[in-house]
Amino acid sequence: MVLPDPHMNPPLHSPHAARRIPCIVFASLRVLTLIALPFLAATAPAADKWAPWIEKDSPFFSSSLDLRDAGPKSVPMNITPRGLVLNLGHDYWACFDTELLRVSAIWKGKGVTPEALGPLSYQEAGNFKTLGGQDKLPKPDGTLILTNGVYPGWQVGERISLEDPREPQPSPEEPGRGPLKDAKFKAVRHTSDGVVLEYEVAGTAIQEQITAGESVGRRFKIAPCAKALTLVVARKNEDGTDVPFTWVSFAGASPNGLEAPITSISDAKGVFALYVPPHDVALDLSLSFSKARSISDYPSDYLSDKKPAPRRWPQEIATDITPSNDKTAYVVDTVALPFTNPWKRNVRLCDIAFFKD
Repeated sequence: MVLPDPHMNPPLHSPHAARRIPCIVFASLRVLTLIALPFLAATAPAADKWAPWIEKDSPFFSSSLDLRDAGPKSVPMNITPRGLVLNLGHDYWACFDTELLRVSAIWKGKGVTPEALGPLSYQEAGNFKTLGGQDKLPKPDGTLILTNGVYPGWQVGERISLEDPREPQPSPEEPGRGPLKDAKFKAVRHTSDGVVLEYEVAGTAIQEQITAGESVGRRFKIAPCAKALTLVVARKNEDGTDVPFTWVSFAGASPNGLEAPITSISDAKGVFALYVPPHDVALDLSLSFSKARSISDYPSDYLSDKKPAPRRWPQEIATDITPSNDKTAYVVDTVALPFTNPWKRNVRLCDIAFFKD
């Protein structure tokens, strides 16, 4: 699956753009840019020229997330292999598990710890290698607001399961891999008002936006659905104490299309959940959680249609090319990596592809 990228840059320009053979995918370890240029090789300049690996206002980035320290029941499996870490603003962050469609965690702090190869090697390439096993993985760098275990965030029906329905891969001691049978993540869309997630549950299209301000909240647009759905919002603290937020306050629009009301569930299994009955009209649903005993009027603020975000890196840059002098059928042209760029990004070669012609 190819996800839309909010940082997509304009193509580089070269007087030999029409030369034959490959196209290149450049990456700054969190951003992919497809450009129609031949193969290249270059040496990076000194590390002090680079901006931070994650820009302060970056809307999201991909990362695994280790939550095994979040509580006794988190050991040893609460790892998100494929997560989208969303920058909610106000120093709040959320990790969305694109396979289980769960919010793995929301926390306040600095993002994730730099345990992955990308952030470790970004400033000083070549001096780091990814270690085998699961000893060192990125973790939330801050104070946890809520967490979920390794179970689907959205579940079909009224009964809640706290088990991972997928088979362990590639061995029993590993976390599960791959999407759910009745759910599928589709895209992340960068808009003028933050990131919108798009996915399907039981064939029903759902859009979601996670926000932070006076309270942390989740907004949904849910298409008509013939089946009951249950959203597992968060698990309770394992010592029986209150989670660090007032129980979810929620509101829903289009209530006349519901066979039964949307209800909150404080489940005996130790989770907070929201029950959404079958409905033949689209639903607008909004929920929020806060440390305050009185929730603001946030729940009445629904997920509206958003305009696309402006281009993040609008400048175009040029690079040098050295054409091959070979006369053979396959030739290699050398294209310099654009290390000098307005964003101070450490651009790296990521992939090579071939056009049909």
